[in-house]
Amino acid sequence: MNSSLTRSALLLALTLPCAAPAAAQDELVPTQELERIARVMVGRLEHSHYKEVELDDEMSAGLFERYLEALDPARCLFTQKDLERFEPLRTRLDEALDRGDLRPAYTIFRAFQARRTQRLEFLLAAVDAGLGIVDLNDDEWLEIDRSAAPRPLDERDLREVWRRQLENDVLTLHLNDTEPDEVEQRLAKRYQRQLERASRLETEDVFAVFAGAVTGAWDPHTVFFPPRAAEDFDIQMSLSLEGIGGLLGSDGDLVRIERLIPGGPAMRSGELQATDRIVSVAQGEDGAPVEIVGWTTTEAVELIRGPKGSLVRLGILPANVPLGTRPREVRIVRDKVKLEDQAASGELLEFDSEGETYKVGLVRLPDFYMDFRAYGRGDPNYKSSSRDVARLVKDLESQGAQAMLVDLRGNGGGSLVEATALTGLFVGKKPVVQVRYSDGGVQVLPSKVDAIWDGPLCVLVDRLSASASEIFAGAIQDHGRGLVLGQRTFGKGTVQQIAPLGKDGGELKLTQAMFFRVSGASTQHKGVEPDIAFPALWDESLIGESSLDGSLPWEGIRGLGDERSAAYRATLSSILPKLEEAHEKRASEDPGLVHARRLAGLASDLRARERVSLNENQRRAEIASDEARRLEIENGRLRAEGKEELSDVDSIEPRRNNDGSTPEADASAREAARITVDLIRTLKRRTA
Repeated sequence: MNSSLTRSALLLALTLPCAAPAAAQDELVPTQELERIARVMVGRLEHSHYKEVELDDEMSAGLFERYLEALDPARCLFTQKDLERFEPLRTRLDEALDRGDLRPAYTIFRAFQARRTQRLEFLLAAVDAGLGIVDLNDDEWLEIDRSAAPRPLDERDLREVWRRQLENDVLTLHLNDTEPDEVEQRLAKRYQRQLERASRLETEDVFAVFAGAVTGAWDPHTVFFPPRAAEDFDIQMSLSLEGIGGLLGSDGDLVRIERLIPGGPAMRSGELQATDRIVSVAQGEDGAPVEIVGWTTTEAVELIRGPKGSLVRLGILPANVPLGTRPREVRIVRDKVKLEDQAASGELLEFDSEGETYKVGLVRLPDFYMDFRAYGRGDPNYKSSSRDVARLVKDLESQGAQAMLVDLRGNGGGSLVEATALTGLFVGKKPVVQVRYSDGGVQVLPSKVDAIWDGPLCVLVDRLSASASEIFAGAIQDHGRGLVLGQRTFGKGTVQQIAPLGKDGGELKLTQAMFFRVSGASTQHKGVEPDIAFPALWDESLIGESSLDGSLPWEGIRGLGDERSAAYRATLSSILPKLEEAHEKRASEDPGLVHARRLAGLASDLRARERVSLNENQRRAEIASDEARRLEIENGRLRAEGKEELSDVDSIEPRRNNDGSTPEADASAREAARITVDLIRTLKRRTA
């Protein structure tokens, strides 16, 4: 990286024109068919969406900003001068949409494409020049999240942002002990690959980006899918039919795991969890790792998916490790996610307290499933989550269970029919959830089954418990039927349906209704608040409805509570303080819970950082400090458990059980069971 030129001179030498090749730009123009689809899509949004949005100047301005953010989320491509040039379009997008005129959107996109090409050519030129503009001894910083940063004033400011991003790329490779020659080779390959992918964009790709900005003006769960994207959508949502079994999202330039599919190979591996970041993908035993830094989620999915039985090797950077840490390799054999792999399971837990033995039936439910095909053909033995749970509850009761603990952690939802049926097993034939539609009409969905358990009950949830899980937990809480323990749930309280947009016009996943609890409160945005909270393992700014741009706000309607439910809730509220006091005492002493809290604190501190040093010595010192803290947290747990301490952070192994759960999760389940025992004992005293 030595050069006879100064860095300033090199920056000037690397100045490039702001125009991509004319031929490539001229191809990116809207077609009449895309304009027809735009008109149909907007008509559906205006007349069928739950949220009423007027096509006016206010909507146009919001769409304008949303489109720019979709194209340039890191604010490293468009300058203030570019925005001044686009300004006349700010209040014209609504009128253009109403006519199906996509030309303003394509004008902005062509400018984006030119800037993206300019940036990548700048980076490639810098690598080709020997990285002379990179100085890792300067006292400079890089903002981790530029989404709220001021846009560069002009092209000179742009090049300064690009230079710092390049220095961070170089520094990250240095920190992973990459040889200097290999640094240049890897960066050249990375930037060239991104440039090639950008040059392959077609006019339909442009429309898909703009359509995403349009639908996002209504809400983040309303999404347009062009015809050719149907298969990719199915695979992206589950990384199956044959894949690793995980939902992916983006975290800046990195691809992030949003959720693991219950029973899937990723969860069974025991080495991945939500918020882990994927930085590379390799095929088979000998395939070379392909860096996916800067890739879109769709591009990453295409590389990760593959046939059943094949091996994929992922370079993983956990969310609780600092930037620059060496990724660890996770090996996963692709497989299909089967219904039986997601089935409910149960076990009997026994605890001794005050000279007595208490038995708690633990029921784990990873998904609200139902074999609709078997049900449709009249098979009396069709499989469903509520039927499986009913069988488990009866079996646990026969073994002497005095209370039930239903574990819904990581349960992202599923069948609404199953959510109401499962609730009925514990509350009987009572209202479970209310659904309000776009026309204002409200439908009450009751349970149609009798209760099979009327004893003490607790429900364990976390941030990944969503949708049907929130309906169940909320109903149990509202009816005063039991306590909800754990973390605030995801907060998805909306209902979507697929609406075709005509022949070969693609599909629109459209939000048409919202769920409301028996109390009248929505689960939307706020989720279900636990009665007794456990340490948060995930950052709510990264995972959950409240983290999604444009998510619909919380609402409330008239509740359906009855006097009996109110009395039950009052009873539980009156004993909560003592239960919480006992919980806090155990939480301060239990090695697993203390460890979980300390890990959560470290992750929170790392996420709170706004910038990282571009000085290699300082960055290494920061990482060493973070690793020392991580090692001390791990050794604190080992000391408490009477085990031998570790000498370095590289000795820390991912701690997973065979089902993919963590010892920290086990500690939370044990504590939830102990709270359930406290509940048994307290209620027993009240009735004595």
